[in-house]
Amino acid sequence: MDGLEWKRAKWSKFAKTYLKTMERLAVFFSQKLIADAQGIAKHLDKSYQAGHKTIMIPYGAKLITESPDIKIIHRLGVEPHNYYLVVCRLEPENHVKEIIQGFITSNVPEALVIVGEDDDNNYIIELKKINNERVLFTGPIYNKDKLTALRYYCKAYIHGHSVGGTNPSLLESMACNNDIIAHDNEFNREVTNDTAIFFKDPETLREIIARHSTNSFFKQDHVIRVCNFYSWENITNQYVNSFNIA
Repeated sequence: MDGLEWKRAKWSKFAKTYLKTMERLAVFFSQKLIADAQGIAKHLDKSYQAGHKTIMIPYGAKLITESPDIKIIHRLGVEPHNYYLVVCRLEPENHVKEIIQGFITSNVPEALVIVGEDDDNNYIIELKKINNERVLFTGPIYNKDKLTALRYYCKAYIHGHSVGGTNPSLLESMACNNDIIAHDNEFNREVTNDTAIFFKDPETLREIIARHSTNSFFKQDHVIRVCNFYSWENITNQYVNSFNIA
């Protein structure tokens, strides 16, 4: 079972109804449900009393143990540890607009690098109208080495997702042991074990970035969290092998 897809603002009322109906039918007709976060498992149990047949198996990440090629960062036009990073689909539920507003009003000297699709939908057009020389839209980046380098050398990773389960982009930043500034919701708190700094709106994000720019927070050891709960080896041993999924 994926995230709460029917909550996304990009869908029409008909599409939201369809997605919600498909979720209900999936619960009804399936023998087992696999949720990738406790928050999703709770939703399935609260909405459909499906706790008895729900299995929680989270997504995983691979630790980054060697420094990526720093030349990748220079070629993208930014300096190591001198930019904040966002990697996501550019959608309202990922709070990209709020992140840009909070960043710009913080008046910090660093850049904001936003990696996401380069589409012509109304939301993305609106985002790109926010003209500021410190905000850099890279478009989509599918090369894993480039993404890893961007994460590894950022000053902090800003995670605005709010309707998903265990988000891969958040895990991959944790695997780089980034400072993480995340939208305040149950999914992000669950994955980070409350070790991120959380924002609710542009105003709280502005304050966080302003403080972080001049006095970076003590890095929480996200690597330990990934090792203990989100490494693929741990997931295989602790979750998959515990269930008879055939």
